[in-house]
Amino acid sequence: MSRIIAAEIYVIYRQYDRIYFNSALQFSKRQIVLVRLVAEDGLEGWGECWNFDTDASGLTAFLKSEILPNVIGIEAENRKLFTQNISRKAQLSGRYGITAAALSAVEIALWDIAAQVVQRPLFNLLGADHKERIPVYASGGLYGQDLTLTDLETELNGYVEAGFDKVKIKFGAVNFAKDKARLKVANNVLGRKAQLLVDATFSLDRQSAETWLPILSKHNVKGLQSPFPPAAWNDMAWLNGEGMPVIGIESECRYEIFYQMLNIDALGLIQFSPIAVGGISASIDLIRLAAEFGKPVTLQCSSSGLAYLTSLHIAAAFPNVVASVELHQVHDTFYEDLPISAVHPVNGKVELPNFVGIGLVPQQEKLPEPVAIVRL
Repeated sequence: MSRIIAAEIYVIYRQYDRIYFNSALQFSKRQIVLVRLVAEDGLEGWGECWNFDTDASGLTAFLKSEILPNVIGIEAENRKLFTQNISRKAQLSGRYGITAAALSAVEIALWDIAAQVVQRPLFNLLGADHKERIPVYASGGLYGQDLTLTDLETELNGYVEAGFDKVKIKFGAVNFAKDKARLKVANNVLGRKAQLLVDATFSLDRQSAETWLPILSKHNVKGLQSPFPPAAWNDMAWLNGEGMPVIGIESECRYEIFYQMLNIDALGLIQFSPIAVGGISASIDLIRLAAEFGKPVTLQCSSSGLAYLTSLHIAAAFPNVVASVELHQVHDTFYEDLPISAVHPVNGKVELPNFVGIGLVPQQEKLPEPVAIVRL
């Protein structure tokens, strides 16, 4: 048993080369929030929080005061009881989103340590006797300052040449003519070589979707992520019924919401992020829920290589349900620390090496000083 004696919070500041945007926000920098747990036997585990805020201080303060004190002194193998206690508090406070984001990092780090205790890769601890190659898709095609259609064409050609067979681009943040031109470029480049997915980031309503639907179909779009505001379940069910699979919802964390959406067939693919829903155990619950409804899962990753690698382990353990993992081409912090086989697909699939635990320990020289430390 590995008793946790210390927890640390790190904030990684990432500056991008330009201003990027979608229909919901624009950004030129990112703050990635990591948690490091240290066990009495010297083992350490790493996890990541979902964070799209412009300032991570609110999340880190919540972690320090409400989450980390509760993990000190527990055994890494007793993560279920820890998770239940934290989740019970959220039922009273109503702070579901920030609780799930903060909990995710700690719960993932506990799994990381538990796998290291038995000297096994995480996917093996999750129930997979062997691993298969894992389907991924290139996530890019962002809107950006000074980016042109020629830039988009070059970018998408690069994905095809790199071995991707599925590519996702942004949609819904510019006028009709410009977005239609982007779809035309994407269809011309990808053709039959790769499937096209688009992410509307909640920008459509029923009327605009009716206008776009034949155009999306004409340009061979195979799935539409977050087409409507999160509560527009009936519109999502309509769109699914029209043959355009709805992918969603990456920012949702509550099991009961996913259940209700699946119950009315509002989702064609259930999409969530393991670092947003409460960690690995919550991800498994959602994967099993999706299986009950006969729906495939796609795991969202738009942060760092730690979240991506965690998703690969989950996907390796549930290959019959997890259809793909997002391999983001802009949000790629720590990708350089991953093995080539995990980030360079062959025929749309990557290979996960036989790591012990999750397999990524951020290099010390790349880390700032921790913003908070909690000790036994």
